[in-house]
Amino acid sequence: MAYDRTSLVVVAAGVAAGFLVANLYYAQPLIAQIAADLSVPPQLAGAFVGITQVGYGLGLFLVVPLSDTLENKGLILASLTVAVVAIGAIVGFRSPVSFLCASLALGLSCSAAQILIPFISHIVAADARNRVVGNVMGGILAGVTLARPVSLLLASVLGWRSAFIASAAFMAAIGTTLYLIMPVRHSNRNEPYLLLLTSMKTLLSKYPLVRRRAVYQALLFGAFSMFWGVAPVMLAERLELSSYQISLFALVGIGGVFAAPLTARFADAKSVYAGTLAGCFAMAIAFFLSIAAVQLRSVAVLLISAIVIDAAVHVNQTFGRLITLTVDSSVRGRVNSIYMTILFTGGAVGSFVGPAVYKAMGWDSVAMLGAGTATIVLLATGLDICREKRRRLADEDLAPSFKAMPSRISPPFSEASLDVASVGADTG
Repeated sequence: MAYDRTSLVVVAAGVAAGFLVANLYYAQPLIAQIAADLSVPPQLAGAFVGITQVGYGLGLFLVVPLSDTLENKGLILASLTVAVVAIGAIVGFRSPVSFLCASLALGLSCSAAQILIPFISHIVAADARNRVVGNVMGGILAGVTLARPVSLLLASVLGWRSAFIASAAFMAAIGTTLYLIMPVRHSNRNEPYLLLLTSMKTLLSKYPLVRRRAVYQALLFGAFSMFWGVAPVMLAERLELSSYQISLFALVGIGGVFAAPLTARFADAKSVYAGTLAGCFAMAIAFFLSIAAVQLRSVAVLLISAIVIDAAVHVNQTFGRLITLTVDSSVRGRVNSIYMTILFTGGAVGSFVGPAVYKAMGWDSVAMLGAGTATIVLLATGLDICREKRRRLADEDLAPSFKAMPSRISPPFSEASLDVASVGADTG
């Protein structure tokens, strides 16, 4: 019975996380409709999407660390409540200022998705953690992937507010479910809020592997954001696709979602380095392939490129998230906050740089920049492998004792080792 209840909580938490993150993307393909409805000049319409992203970024830094000190269930339910209220304001108010304020609050509350993942890691058995977190990550990525085309479809039939109304209804339902079945989880720490925030600088230094993986994923996520930030415009201008066809193209990303659960099992096989190298190499090739696809006006080849780019990012994202869950349970929320803040910054930079490069130099330059970014991560990972080999040679005599050490803090793993047996170890 306990196992069944835990499984139900995991499913509900994963669905909640998916809906929370999806809220960040509903408005992206609807900017023109929203701007026209609220009488906002087209050049200012991008703020409707950007302000939600700003709120989410603030939440990653200001809200997620609270999960290390506050009771998790109450924090998550409060965030869901704020999200539903914020959507009500978005739908109900008609002024641009009200829309922007509500969007900021929505983004801030949606950061609770990054509280749910560490929470899940606390309640599942150690030997199932990678598999369960991988499945949840797949659900979140499915929400992100489906958000844009679903919002386009609903807007074409019922208007742009319909996507937000549907999201609020689903989040209210899943919030009620979590209220009924989610276990209470209290932290054994009671640090002042400012001390909690300042401690993240120390944690950033304490876990260099998490820091490196965050930077790598920020670069890859930036390239991913460049691709999807420019692709709809390029598809309309260069390949002359309609809005409906572009929304169908966006659905291709759902194929990459399955990479997350598969990657979690791959990590169990002690292949984080190999997976990272393969993902970066595939991503670089896919960007180069997209250049040929545009020149040949081949949507099919471009679809293949998009699938590979999505899968590569999801593979490396899942590796990074599994690694963040190996840290001590008392700081897991803050470490996850650090990882996601760095990652999100990379995505935001990519979203800004991509359209600017495309407007100035065209798709080929965007693709070359994306391929170059993936290559940088590939080379950095190669240096990590060399560093790890030197470390193992230097510590060869100590290797047996390292393997026998408890993995609560796992010094070898946190410094350089990617013996992924420790990824699945109980660190709580």
